[in-house]
Amino acid sequence: MSVPRGQWLGIAHLPIGAYLTAGFVALIGHAWGVMPRWLALHLTVLGAITNAIIAWSAHFTDALLVVPPDQRRPPIRRLLMLNTGVVAVLVGVPAGSNGVVIAGAVLIAGAIVGHIAAIARRIAVRRGRRFGWVAWSYAAAGGALIAGSGCGAALAVGVTEPWQSRVFAAHVLLNALGWIGLTVLASQGAMWPMVLATRPPAEAEYATRLTAVAAPLGLGVAAGGALAGSAEIVRAGLSGYVVAIGSVLFAFVRSAVGRRLSFAAWSMAAADGWLGWVAVDAGAAGGLTAIGQRLDAAVPWLVAGFVLQVFVGASTYLVPVVFGGGPSRAPRVAERLHRGWFGRWLLLNAALAVAAVSSSPTLRRGAWVAAFGVLGVALVLLGTAVIGSIHLRRRGTRAGRGRLYGVRERDGAPTTDGGGRGVD
Repeated sequence: MSVPRGQWLGIAHLPIGAYLTAGFVALIGHAWGVMPRWLALHLTVLGAITNAIIAWSAHFTDALLVVPPDQRRPPIRRLLMLNTGVVAVLVGVPAGSNGVVIAGAVLIAGAIVGHIAAIARRIAVRRGRRFGWVAWSYAAAGGALIAGSGCGAALAVGVTEPWQSRVFAAHVLLNALGWIGLTVLASQGAMWPMVLATRPPAEAEYATRLTAVAAPLGLGVAAGGALAGSAEIVRAGLSGYVVAIGSVLFAFVRSAVGRRLSFAAWSMAAADGWLGWVAVDAGAAGGLTAIGQRLDAAVPWLVAGFVLQVFVGASTYLVPVVFGGGPSRAPRVAERLHRGWFGRWLLLNAALAVAAVSSSPTLRRGAWVAAFGVLGVALVLLGTAVIGSIHLRRRGTRAGRGRLYGVRERDGAPTTDGGGRGVD
């Protein structure tokens, strides 16, 4: 069975939209004191963002490794397994059913193992490609999520101190800085030239390759230190991770010289800044318990400043390219997504900064309302663009074919052209 690229990516975005909508509802419920923060967090990160990572990393792996169209297999079965597991966890935790939670964690881990195996097969067949390190980073991120899910299942079942604080710190590190962070940092190394419409200088490419090494090593040291109960080891690992963030930001700055920056570029760079701030702030804490408390307190900034901001920024670039509906319609889609973009970007990051430094509860509450309001507007714009694309495809409208780096596969560079055959 042949599944065109735009069609399966469009289908994959339906649960993403559902999770994000439910997450915003849960966030409002949390603000009113009727829903736990845990629910809003896991609907957004475990539900929406994990779906997005599996879908887009599979797409980028095929494109960057220049996999022939007839060998591309969309991860539909893996996404079905993932969402079954996510729903089980979301139901099992509030119900207090350890069996359901464990079953959900096993399904999530199974989907991620399949994801890693699919990437490994691509790497084995398409050796020596310029961006092979990106695919390896995706595999490392998947390993981090498997370990992080195990930590999460342990927390849900119940562990006592001193293990509770250790496992919690490792859980946040592996899921936020690992599964999401490693994926984002690697993707940015490949996306900066696309977003900036330029070919990167050699030193920028070296910097992104350094990121691919320093980030997983730093994360592994930090998570291992957390489980071992050593704050010093955690700080050492976080220092390496901050070096990785600095490297990818250096690649951005070096590639951006003389270029006009877009909403996607500003958003992705700012998201890296918030990720770095969280890592530095956690590393500056005293003992392991204090590090865990800092990470817990920083979760709203991780979600809004890093996770959702980079999702919105990258999607603002990718949606017109992949879902635009053809050369005649894609520029109009991009124009709608970019309306008032600088004001929205400035308001979001200013609000996050105010929430971080203000001691006034009223001012902080107002800042969070502004921040999530801006993100909500961006997500609605993206959702309408994707739904409009699906509607056009059902009417038989031919989709446009966006290209990476502006060259075709026969020129030896990656491209987003092509569909997929079969279902993985």
